[in-house]
Amino acid sequence: MSKYGSVVGVDISGEMVEHCRNIGLNALHESVLCSPFEDRSFDLVLCLDVLEHLPEEKPVLEELKRVVRPGGIIPGLRPGCQKFNQRPQYVTKNSMKILFLRQ
Repeated sequence: MSKYGSVVGVDISGEMVEHCRNIGLNALHESVLCSPFEDRSFDLVLCLDVLEHLPEEKPVLEELKRVVRPGGIIPGLRPGCQKFNQRPQYVTKNSMKILFLRQ
């Protein structure tokens, strides 16, 4: 991935962060609700299998929006593709409005 620029992972699970670091990935033990990144730090913020674990989506989506640069992309995915031929279940219609809001 480094050929595309710098990549950093964030996870609230210390165990997962340690695993990532052990296999050579840059990972931080942080909450997605208060990331240590400056505003508009990223071209792409990938959010996979996170939103369904939270009581409210909006604070997380606002934080993701804060750290992505204007014109950047924030794709999100929810789990649920148990069968190979099933399509992914993307975030809710209301969430998508926030996710793809351009500044």
